[in-house]
Amino acid sequence: MITRNMDIFRKVVYRNLTFSRIKCLRNSARNFSCSSLMQYKWEPDDLVTEPEIPEYPGVLIKMKGYDFRVLESYAKFVFRTASMLDPEVGRWALPPQKMEMQTLKPNSTTVVETCHLNIYERVVELQNLPSPKLPPLLDMICSHIPEGVNVSVKEATNEDYEARYVPDHTRQKLQSALEELPTRGKS
Repeated sequence: MITRNMDIFRKVVYRNLTFSRIKCLRNSARNFSCSSLMQYKWEPDDLVTEPEIPEYPGVLIKMKGYDFRVLESYAKFVFRTASMLDPEVGRWALPPQKMEMQTLKPNSTTVVETCHLNIYERVVELQNLPSPKLPPLLDMICSHIPEGVNVSVKEATNEDYEARYVPDHTRQKLQSALEELPTRGKS
């Protein structure tokens, strides 16, 4: 008898389970004991139990250095470490910046020595990274920075994406020549 009543009660509960119908269920379940009603958890249907974790839409980790081998090895380490956190990870190299340094004689303007340096740059991009995962990643990266490498972390912008591409000077010359053609025909 009790198992039959519980089966009927379960059918009623599964059929009518919404937050607004609790009173109706209580009225229809007058024959049941209070302990059997307390076994079920009454919650609204639209209740979200997991919190929303915000994500960073785009984070760039930029690394600069003079030694190509050290920088490339460190960029590889950063890429592997970031890949373990399961965001969308990408990496790319920017063209080297050439710099000339001159050593001068004391109290004069005569050049003693000239050095040509290349500044290499590597970028690791993280897309849709959950916010709790960024601080441990940065701690890991900062604790392993080799000597001579500068690291900066910033939000991705359109200028950063455009800096990836090397300009085609021949194409730019042809475009400027095409722009000048109609002006010559009008005068």
